[in-house]
Amino acid sequence: MSTKTAISVIGAAISGAVVGVVFFFVLNNFVVINGAGLLKRQGPPWSEFYFWGLTGALIGGGGALLTGFQSRIHSREIAEAALLMDMDYRAEVSRAELGEAGQLPVFAKWYGAAHRLVGQKHGIPVQMLDYTYIEKGDEDSSFFAQTVVLLPAAGHVPAFELRPRHIGIRMLGMLGLKGIRLDAQQADPEAALVIEEFNRHYHLSLGMDKELQKLGEQIKDLEVADATVQAEEAVRRLFTLDLLEFFAQHPGWYLECNGKYLALWRRKTIVSGRDRPEFLAGALEVHNHLDEARPARRSTTVPAPFADTDPLRVPARMGGAILGLLIGFFGGALFFTDFFFLDDPFKLGGLLHLVCVGFMIVGPVVGFFFGYYVLSHPVLWWMHRRQARQRQAVADSPWQQPAGSTARVQEEDDRLIITLPARGVFRGMGFLFFWCCFWNTFMAVFSAFWLPAAWRGEVRWQGGNQIVSPVTASLFLVPFWVVGIITLVIVLRRGLRRAILVVDKDHLWLEEKTFLSLQRRDWSRGELAGVQLSPNSSPLPFSQQRDLRLIPIQGEPIPLLGWRGSKELGWLAALIRQKWQMTND
Repeated sequence: MSTKTAISVIGAAISGAVVGVVFFFVLNNFVVINGAGLLKRQGPPWSEFYFWGLTGALIGGGGALLTGFQSRIHSREIAEAALLMDMDYRAEVSRAELGEAGQLPVFAKWYGAAHRLVGQKHGIPVQMLDYTYIEKGDEDSSFFAQTVVLLPAAGHVPAFELRPRHIGIRMLGMLGLKGIRLDAQQADPEAALVIEEFNRHYHLSLGMDKELQKLGEQIKDLEVADATVQAEEAVRRLFTLDLLEFFAQHPGWYLECNGKYLALWRRKTIVSGRDRPEFLAGALEVHNHLDEARPARRSTTVPAPFADTDPLRVPARMGGAILGLLIGFFGGALFFTDFFFLDDPFKLGGLLHLVCVGFMIVGPVVGFFFGYYVLSHPVLWWMHRRQARQRQAVADSPWQQPAGSTARVQEEDDRLIITLPARGVFRGMGFLFFWCCFWNTFMAVFSAFWLPAAWRGEVRWQGGNQIVSPVTASLFLVPFWVVGIITLVIVLRRGLRRAILVVDKDHLWLEEKTFLSLQRRDWSRGELAGVQLSPNSSPLPFSQQRDLRLIPIQGEPIPLLGWRGSKELGWLAALIRQKWQMTND
């Protein structure tokens, strides 16, 4: 046994022992009767925590030994497969060694790679490797591995992404991430069957980051950028009926193409050495179907679906679903609160915890579907009213401000006075506003039950009959109310922000008012080299937030008004440049 393997086995054994002991105490305290836990009542060895620790250590250490043994067998099989396939074998590989292929989105969460096979098949350069990626969470991370084949893409193949339509993709589709839709209703009956079968198995798009960006454009601007429309049309032309029929008969493939390289894999699947020739043959078959021009066969381009007659429907469904989730979560918590304060009316005992979990799961799920199918209709009606008011305001404005802008412009003598009213706590905060309403409403309802019960002496410590002091019970609520109050202050500060801009030929004044604060600043025309719209530092493709940036002759750029819409900020920058007779550069 190597030193690396020994360290791995010891670490796994220690971790398994810790997990076993923790599991013992959690399970033992799940149901307590007369001071005796569930496991303590079973007698030895189940009642001894060291038995559970020893069992965990044996399982962890044995699992590590078995994993190491399987890893050595896998390495030997891959080396043998490399000889059989006439390809070069390398045990380890870095992302830099993949060159431009390493920039594919599939490698964005790179942790490591191994067992790389390099060679040529039928004149096509081929790479195959076992790729390990990391999914980072708030507290811990998860690691997954899959075998990926890298092939060159033909010049006519555009960038696209193809994924199996699993449950996660279907849920995202309900929230508006539809991908590149292919409409079977506009095709003849035979072609319609092919399109429906393909749509049942696969989700075609430009990539999940592009889908989020497109959804953000629909929500904020009610239209999609021309570049996105053209890119989707190029992918739609590539996926002819023949290609759709091929993929419909070969489900399960993941594909990514950046225009230069094509990556193919089966999600979280490591292909064994003896199965690699067959796996590579399947990948090459996919490559050939994408690469070949087949004018003599059925190559009719699949028609695009009719354009959505109502672009507000997607954001309305998202808003309804989020609102339904909050209502469902709040309703589940409220029902459990009734159970708690009615002193277990159905005498469930230790199963009361399961009732809580049930309410917390069933409530949001029911609320999601209720919001998606029912609440989305009043949300859509409200969004139509807001859109009509915005369009009317733009039509009435002589300053050509963009749709959705609430700015008011006055011209006095040689000055422009631009008033930027507050966006409101709903439009200015979005999800945080809903969370603030839910949290503080829940705390208000809970406190209305909790405090009277505490002062009547009806609150007792869990697992005993000792009455909790009313002061202690009241102090128990303090940290939760602090969270609610801090959230409320953040919502008010950001949602009630408003500003006034005053511009003349020599100066710019800015006054920003927020909840509990006021800030005034001014600049002279001679201090500034330009005014422009610049992106903020957010790395998320869904975020379209930008800021108005003053470029001084000396020093760093000065960001302003990052809480306003990007189109409105671009319009403000154009007004200031026009007033100061600056060029767009």
